[in-house]
Amino acid sequence: MGELTTIPILKSTRERVKVLGHKGESYDSIINRILNDLNYTDMMQRQYERLKEKNRFVSVDDIE
Repeated sequence: MGELTTIPILKSTRERVKVLGHKGESYDSIINRILNDLNYTDMMQRQYERLKEKNRFVSVDDIE
């Protein structure tokens, strides 16, 4: 396990993070899961934009 630190945040922010967690899950685990999800979403959005720019993207709605 890495070195622990203390990050001051508002109690309201802590509660927002807490409701995203599962019973027994640490704040570190919750925050890492959120960051991983954001990284994946950002990566997928960048890929979508690249395909769109190259006119290689076809919407599922356009497929017959």
